[in-house]
Amino acid sequence: MPSTRTSGGVRLDVVEAELLATGLVSAVAALKLQPPGSHTSLLVACVVYKTTTATTTSPMRPRKNDEELLARARARLPAYMVPRLVAWEALPVNRNGKIDRSRVLAEVEERFRHRQEELDAADVAVPSDGAVMTPTERKLKDLWCRVLVGIPPAHVGPEADFFAWGASSLDTASLIAGIRDRFDVQMPLRTVYEHPRLAAMAACIDQEQPQTFAEHAEAIKAVLRHDSTTLVKEVATSF
Repeated sequence: MPSTRTSGGVRLDVVEAELLATGLVSAVAALKLQPPGSHTSLLVACVVYKTTTATTTSPMRPRKNDEELLARARARLPAYMVPRLVAWEALPVNRNGKIDRSRVLAEVEERFRHRQEELDAADVAVPSDGAVMTPTERKLKDLWCRVLVGIPPAHVGPEADFFAWGASSLDTASLIAGIRDRFDVQMPLRTVYEHPRLAAMAACIDQEQPQTFAEHAEAIKAVLRHDSTTLVKEVATSF
């Protein structure tokens, strides 16, 4: 009987069993980690596909198989247990022939760290298709790439879909927090789900920002009115 492995309230062994049950993968190692720059932990499933649609020299290169596996995972697992997929050619094993999870974790952490360094140094504003992006779209794209650890920035253009990259509910919460910090806009959860494409989401941010600035301006005017009224009263009572 397989052992029970739990991390952060998530049954990792169940995640692995359900992914294996799809029939698309031959090996799975599920784990949780906190990527560099992230405020939340990330559920990752390192998978070896039975058939591949692309050759690769990197064990973390995205595969076309991911879309089908994610769809089946969402049908079999609750939302909080649907992992970010990382495709491998083969998972490392220990001398007993079992998956060496400590090595898997160490390599994933190192690759995510290296990926973050590349992201910090790169110009993520320019998609591979050369699409022109607005300032808000560029800033939002950078946020997406930091929240959705591992997605290739060059593939994220104005029509990219946040949830098509496998975004989870935790990713969505991180995105909303990031939008609040970067744009001073409190984006409702419903808006994210109704406008998941980069350009549409950026347009929603642009619509909210003038209202935010207007509110700030009105608050300042109110303070000035209050202060001026208080000053007049103080002057009047001093005589």
